[in-house]
This record gives sequence, C-alpha cells and structure tokens, in this order.
Amino acid sequence: MQKSVLLGLLLWHALSGCSVDNTRQVRLSHAAYNQVLIQNKKEELLLNLVRLRYRDTPFFLDTSSVTTSFKAESKVGLSARFPWYGSGRFLDPSGAITLSTAPTVSYVPIEGDEYFKNFLTPISLDELLVMTQSGWGIDRVFGIAVEQINGVFNATAASGPTPLHAPDGALRMEALLGAMRTMQMNGQMSWVRGDQGSVQLYYPPNTVESPEKKLLTSSLGLTNEVTKYSVSQSIEEKPSERHVYIKTRSILSILFYLSQNVQVPDEDLSRGLVTQTLDDKQQPFDWSQTPAGKRFRIQVSQEAPRHAAIQVRYRDHYFFIQDDDLETKSTFMLLNHLYAFQSGTSMRQGPALTLPVGG
Repeated sequence: MQKSVLLGLLLWHALSGCSVDNTRQVRLSHAAYNQVLIQNKKEELLLNLVRLRYRDTPFFLDTSSVTTSFKAESKVGLSARFPWYGSGRFLDPSGAITLSTAPTVSYVPIEGDEYFKNFLTPISLDELLVMTQSGWGIDRVFGIAVEQINGVFNATAASGPTPLHAPDGALRMEALLGAMRTMQMNGQMSWVRGDQGSVQLYYPPNTVESPEKKLLTSSLGLTNEVTKYSVSQSIEEKPSERHVYIKTRSILSILFYLSQNVQVPDEDLSRGLVTQTLDDKQQPFDWSQTPAGKRFRIQVSQEAPRHAAIQVRYRDHYFFIQDDDLETKSTFMLLNHLYAFQSGTSMRQGPALTLPVGG
C-alpha cells in the first residue's frame, strides 16, 4: 500500500507544472493567423498590380473560413535505478504534455457578374467623401481615384493598359491637388453633404483669398460670388461657374493607373514584354511625375530585398515595397480600403479551395 501511494505521489509531482492553457493557445493562434492572412492579402494585391503591368490577367481569392483543432497528449513514465552499492531503490518519474494544432484554410475565387460590375463601376462620390472626412488627404484620394475635375485631367489614358503616349495635364492636376490639400489642412475648404443629400464643395465664410483658393477657382472655372458649389458625377450641357464635375475611376482603373508605377527590368523592356510610354520628344515618360506616381512606387530587384514591407516573386524577379517608403505604404493602404469598400459587400464566389496548412 505504501509503495502505491509513493508511486502516485511521484507521478503527480512529475506532471504538476505541466498544464494546458487552452485560452492562451487560442490567443496566440488567432494573432498568428491574423498576421498571415493580412500579409497574404497584401501580397495578392501587389501581385495583381505587377500582372497588370505585364498585361497578364489578375486573379483574386478570398479567405472564406479558417478552422483549427487543438490536440493535447500527455505521457508519463517511471524508471528504476538499482545501484551497485547501497541499500535503497531509486524511482525516477517523468512526464510530458505535447500540444499541436491542425489549421485548415478555405479559399474561394472572387467572381460573378455582380462582383465584376462593382469592379468596373466608377467609385461613388459618397466613398470619396467618406475617405476625405476620415483623415485621408484629398490629394492622395483624388490623386488615384479621380480622372477629371472640370476639365483638369489626371492621366485618363492610364486607366487601362499602359498607353504608348504620355498623358496630358498631369502637372496641372498635381498643382490643383496640392492647393486642395493645403486648403483642407487649413480648414479653408471641405466637401460636405447638402440638405438634399447632394455633395457640395464648401468654403467657410471667413476663408481668405489665398493663392490656393485663386488657383482652385481659376483652374475649375468657378465664381467667387458664392461659398458653396454643387458637385456631381454627371456633366452639365452648359458648364456652370457653380458646379463641379468629377469623373471617378473604377477599382480596375485605379489598379491599372497604379500599375504604371511598377518598375520592370531593363531586359523585359527590351524584349517588349511591357509597354514603354513615350513623351512628345519620343523619350521614355516618367510616370513618377503623375499624381499617382508621386505617391506610389513598386521597385524591382534580381535578388531578394533586405528591407521590404511586402514582396512577391514574379517572372524571376522580386517586386516589392520598401519598408521605409511611407508614401507608397500609405497609398497601398488606401487602395486596400477602396477595394474593400467598392467590392467587398456584394460578390458571388466560386467553388472553395480548402488547404490543410502544413498537411
């Protein structure tokens, strides 16, 4: 009887300190999966931008579900030592607990008529209003999502595959966006919702006649006699000094526009794998001078980059966003928001692809 009690106490001592904290395991797994899925989403978006630069077909997957099972196994043992000298027997208890997880991730292709309709539909003014009122700079939002404001053009030809000829009006649009950003920061201009639900461009009554305001009104052909201007996505038959017409891009057009700022290897240019845009002097056009190019850049390298925030390997090269390139990272974050805003709520998904992680 004494031997049985002694054996039980020894086994209890061996396993006493080995406990399974399931809640901690869940917390750790949730954080890890969250980081991995977000990183995968960003890499997919970057990959599709590179594909568009090469005129390859983009493709998107969505994570439909993530499931995991936790398993705990315990092992106990007891060993005896019989010394050559001495009169006692010595028992050595041992124990161990092994934890394991088996995650399964299900992906579905994002497709269907409704999804592609939203993918190709110009972004609404409501979405732009939400972005500019939630802290985003109007120069960044309009710089990538707007094609035209009252005849001031923002590289309209870049809304599709890379054009052969350089776009017109990029410098004029950049100057306009800079003035709008300055006025936004100084509280001299805002985009507001009118009484009837319409969008309006509004100057506070105490707005001074600054150089930015002069540039804005003269560039858009607006009168200084009022403080509110109607804003719409429909062009009027007769231009009005009190109306602002804004033509927005679709998500696909934004992706095409940003893809013009994907650097490519020289050998791919020489082989004709990508289009080289030329200016009036038949020289290569610098896309970094456009409103999107000033705020977004994808670099390329033969070797794996050392300090990349996001990178993908495509056509034997690494395409990446440098970790200290805050301008590009901000624009990429905005692109993610616009993409989710425009296409994330109404999509029809195809057959699921289920992958056991590590299986």
